[in-house]
Amino acid sequence: MQFEAWLKELSQRVGFVEEQRVQWSQALKSKEPSLRTDEYPYLRKYSPDWPQLDETLRGSRIHKVLKAFFSGVFEGELIMPLLLSDAVDGMLDKLVTDFDDDELPLRRDERLLTLIVEEGGDKDAAQRRFGAEKKALEEHLSFTQLITNASMHPEIAGATKATQRFATALSRDWIIEAHDDLTAQNRAGVPVDISIKIDSWDGKTHDGSDEVELVNAIQSHLSMEETKRVVALVLKPINWIALGLGSLLAVYGLIRMQLPWIIIGLAGVGWYFYSKWQLGQQKLQVQQHYSTLRETCPKILKAVLAEVVDWRKDFATSDAEADEVRTYLQSISSDQHVLTSFEDGRAVLPK
Repeated sequence: MQFEAWLKELSQRVGFVEEQRVQWSQALKSKEPSLRTDEYPYLRKYSPDWPQLDETLRGSRIHKVLKAFFSGVFEGELIMPLLLSDAVDGMLDKLVTDFDDDELPLRRDERLLTLIVEEGGDKDAAQRRFGAEKKALEEHLSFTQLITNASMHPEIAGATKATQRFATALSRDWIIEAHDDLTAQNRAGVPVDISIKIDSWDGKTHDGSDEVELVNAIQSHLSMEETKRVVALVLKPINWIALGLGSLLAVYGLIRMQLPWIIIGLAGVGWYFYSKWQLGQQKLQVQQHYSTLRETCPKILKAVLAEVVDWRKDFATSDAEADEVRTYLQSISSDQHVLTSFEDGRAVLPK
């Protein structure tokens, strides 16, 4: 087959194989799904590791998407034109209606807007997907990129179902290697321990099974923090000076029977006792604050740990589907998807 001959010749070029693995990894990653915004709300808010958890969970869920995608490529009957003239007309229509290179920026903008709609307005998720498939919208494409586009982005490449099948089958080995690379990289990115930060407390858990120890740890931490905050609330030296000096001035005024000194002295003593009352109010607020934290933080912690358990199960279940994708791809053969003629070689142009 001429295609295979070309690819064999290209594969002799230094770095070509590595380039294809990267190219196909990017193409596969463009199918990576986004998590719903209502999934794992406590981990999103209380785990500094959420970006990593989000990325690796998306990376595990890609297997189900890829299995459905490739199954869709090869399932169903191909509807081919009965006459060669019909196929030629279709190609001419495509050449007329397709965009030219000058309109590529518009096509990129249109594609990004489409992805934003598909992601329900999540611009970050749309930009991530667009970044993974932007090579499909470059002005100058290599031969192998054309094959990749025909397989993974037929709507952009303008490829028929038959072409998509052939391109996918022809690239089977590259797809498998790229899929293996993505799977390995994603598994390596899963955090061994998941960090948790609630208020001023920091902790870690592996699988959420250490609830008792962590609840005790956060309670102990809050009690220590409360004690430190309360102990730190003390009267300032100026308050004691006001008490001492005010007392002396008040006594002096009484002895001399001078009302201004009595008033000034009593004012200093009064400011001391007012400051002391304020300090007591502050201590009460601190105690009430930490009393509330001792009630709410353990509940938040338990919710986080429950989501850690769910996340681990979710990842394991999704990641296990990688083997199914690999098995399916290995069953594909390019020889089964070569269309050499119309109507078994008897298609003719009408007179």
